[in-house]
Order: sequence, then structure tokens, then C-alpha cells
Amino acid sequence: MVLGIVVIVVLWGGISDAINVQTFLSEDPYFTYETSLTGIREHSEKADVYKTDMTVLEAASYLAENTNPEEYSDLNNEEYVSFMYEDQYVFIYAGEENKTYVQASARQYAYHGSSRLYRSRNYGAWNFFRDYYFIKGLTRDTHRYGGRSYYEYENYQLSTARNTKTTIPSETNTINTKKPTTKKSSTNQTTKSTNDSGVSARRSSVGTRSSIGGGTSFGK
Repeated sequence: MVLGIVVIVVLWGGISDAINVQTFLSEDPYFTYETSLTGIREHSEKADVYKTDMTVLEAASYLAENTNPEEYSDLNNEEYVSFMYEDQYVFIYAGEENKTYVQASARQYAYHGSSRLYRSRNYGAWNFFRDYYFIKGLTRDTHRYGGRSYYEYENYQLSTARNTKTTIPSETNTINTKKPTTKKSSTNQTTKSTNDSGVSARRSSVGTRSSIGGGTSFGK
């Protein structure tokens, strides 16, 4: 009987680490739902887009510490950062009018073909979004989802092969292959105050999170 209880506790602990990022973003006070996008193929998955007052660096550091991603790209990139999860793909990018957007979807959204990014200010961001998935997620998802992927259908090539301007010089020095070293903070988040201003207020709301926006390097 005691052994059964122990097994249940262990399994519950594992389940709790499998965070649904879209739910996290919808409930977190620092992110506001903006719109949803539908993939380019029939019956495609949808992606939800959220807006935040954080910079790309701040939002990337925040998600890395609080959502347990499997892998992510360079957290010091001020324009865009990719996060890969077991079943989800999240992309943070700089948008028009200095806004920061976070796009969250099932990995199938990228597999079957995504729409262009919502109000992105940098065309290279969409190249990176597709390139990162092509390198880090496609092979695995081909076995999971089957059928022809967007990448096979389009005979896709990396943006560098297409001579398209982007900040991806190579896989090894741009895409982080290490798993995150941080785990979700146990500190409960407080409701965002209407007079919240700047990074300092955001830091205090998550307790132990340190130097958001560049002071801490995750997985490098």
C-alpha cells in the first residue's frame, strides 16, 4: 500500500513538469492574448500570439526559468528566441512599434506549415522560426505525425542556403543543443500592479529570478 502511494507521488511530480505553455501564457499577468493564426495547410493547427511589455531578452529569460523547455536558442538574441517543448513550440520575437510578441503552438503547427509571424519587424525572424524547427524538431515529428510535412512539400532549404539575410551562421554556434539548467520557480506570481513599471517591478514579482535580460546565461 505504501509502495503504491510512493509510485503515485513520483508520477504526479513528473506530470507537473509537463507545462502547457499556452495555458501558462494565458494565465500569467505579464502576457496578454493578442490574436490566433492558422497554418497554411487545410485543417492546420493554430498558434496563439501574446503581447508583453518585456523585451525579447526579458521574456526569453522568464520563460526559460518558468516553463521547463527541452531546448532553446540563444537567449542573448534581442530579436528572436525559439523554445522547444515535448509537444509545443514557442517563439519570442520583436514586433512593430517595439512590441514583443510570444507565439505558442503545438509542434504540429510548424510541421504542417505556419503562417507568417504576426507584426514582426524583422523578416529574418520567420526564417529563424522555420530553420530552428527544421533542425531541432522535424525528424522527430515526422515519426510522430506522419504524412508529408511542409518542409518536404516545399523542398525546404535553410535560409543560409537560400542566401536570405538572417542571423543563423550555422547550427553549432547559434542553436543551443543543451537542456536548460533551471527549473520553474516555486514562488507564486502576484497579480500585476497597474503602476508596474520596468524590469525592477517584474523582478520582484518572481522572487528568486536574477538579472533578467542578460545577467544570467541559460544553457550556454
